[in-house]
Amino acid sequence: MKFVLEVENTIHCLKKNGFALGYGQVLSDSEIQEFEVIIKRLLFDGDVAKDFSSNALTITGLAGRDPDLDFLLNKIVSSPQIKLVLTNVLGDEYKIWQINVRISETNDSGLLLHQDSPGETNLVFLLKDQDSKDGCTGFYPGTHLIPRWAKKISWSKISISKFLIKPLLGKKGQHAFFFNKTWHARFPNNKKERFVVLISFFPVDGIFTPDVFMKDSKRDQRSIELNQLLSVSNGVEKFNENQVRVIGTKVLNVEPAYAIGIERNFSFSIGSIFLYVKLFVLEMIFKPIKLGYLLFKFLTSNRF
Repeated sequence: MKFVLEVENTIHCLKKNGFALGYGQVLSDSEIQEFEVIIKRLLFDGDVAKDFSSNALTITGLAGRDPDLDFLLNKIVSSPQIKLVLTNVLGDEYKIWQINVRISETNDSGLLLHQDSPGETNLVFLLKDQDSKDGCTGFYPGTHLIPRWAKKISWSKISISKFLIKPLLGKKGQHAFFFNKTWHARFPNNKKERFVVLISFFPVDGIFTPDVFMKDSKRDQRSIELNQLLSVSNGVEKFNENQVRVIGTKVLNVEPAYAIGIERNFSFSIGSIFLYVKLFVLEMIFKPIKLGYLLFKFLTSNRF
């Protein structure tokens, strides 16, 4: 009974705020330790490409690099409390796009407030405690229920937005969910190293570019559920030269998954109206400041 209530609470918080901590520990302490050891080994492997495009050290395409790692990833994505949340917001026929590990080091400058692809939903697995905001992902609660305005606001720089967003805090071994439509950023890190695994999912009608590394032939074939979620040989159709679209096998699809529905239907509850007002006030404050700063830069750069 407690299990069901806790999972329902996670779903409620996720739909209300756009992000939520999950219930329970899906890996044992020894498995978490093994996971961390494998990741650290990959970090020191010169043949494993490292990515810094988000201003933090990232290893992309985790599946297929180590059979023991695949086993642990499979255990995560097949755990009941995770599947119940995902099926509630993504439907039954979702796919995995990416599995990455991100390391926020003490020189991490952070990442601006932004949004990602329509329908995209992330599972976050913590490999270290996140007991303060430094290096953590932060969210502006409720912004998954309003139009996609993150690119248009005047205060998206992390130097400003860090005072307005809520950090995702948790203990090593905990997991969390968030809709990538929710306005989110990464706090600068001046204190301690952070390790998080990010697994990106798409529901039916979601569009993504398959990860070139995580090919079927490279993955541990014992990890059945992980392989099914990653496979692009079924459950998807070609959308264009590089992308695929997730398709459903059911004849009748009455309504889109929640994560897709929030792209089409905007909330006008009392809470969302209050959010609109807050965002309007913030824009009234920061828009003139931004315009004044740009004008100052223009004038000073054109001095003779």
